[in-house]
Amino acid sequence: MGDKNAVHKPEDKDFSDKRNAAARDMARAESETKHTMFRRMLAAALKAGHRAKYVLGDAWFGCKENIATALECGLEAIFQMKRGLMKYRIDDPSAPGATAEGITYTAHQLYEKHKMLDAGILLRQNLLFHSLLSQ
Repeated sequence: MGDKNAVHKPEDKDFSDKRNAAARDMARAESETKHTMFRRMLAAALKAGHRAKYVLGDAWFGCKENIATALECGLEAIFQMKRGLMKYRIDDPSAPGATAEGITYTAHQLYEKHKMLDAGILLRQNLLFHSLLSQ
């Protein structure tokens, strides 16, 4: 574990009983990555009976393993993604230019595609609304 964001036990307080919650949390923080903690806490929350439709996370948690875990749990995964040239695969073999596995987009391309889809939906809603008014 790196020293940049390391969690250190206070020097003047020793955990005399390693079974207490603070000692267990400290041991986990020293031995697990943030992604492992995320997946463990998500599983624990669902096992405890919490219900959700979505998992939200920032770019620190937006990795393939966390997205796969959310999908395996039946949740929609919504993560902020990093800008740049990283490609994200969309499983739509029918899209123009797609391979058998789907098509890949950068985050910027996905954003532009989403804006165009939103504009199309708004246009269809406005047309439907105006046609209902004229009847």
